[in-house]
Amino acid sequence: MGSNRRYERFYDEQANRRMEAEVAGPRPLTLTAAELELERFPATRAEREYAVETWIRYEQVPVRVRASVIEWNDRAVHVRWAGPGGAERDAWVWASSVTVAS
Repeated sequence: MGSNRRYERFYDEQANRRMEAEVAGPRPLTLTAAELELERFPATRAEREYAVETWIRYEQVPVRVRASVIEWNDRAVHVRWAGPGGAERDAWVWASSVTVAS
């Protein structure tokens, strides 16, 4: 099956615009290594996915998202969610900001 050269450039440009938006788009803020203190509070890896809701901060804008737990410790939870455009994102957040999804 041949390719359609008429639309090839259009779709290439569209893909490039999506990638540029993803790279230039807001990045979620995550807790730092100093805040996590993983040496003192080791993380436990999730054996299965737990659906949760949590606050994710993008610069000065907090956003409530539905996420999956990757790992956690006594103080924080490492979560994964679908960001803008469906891109997979992850961040460490304070445990107090996480609730079980309803």
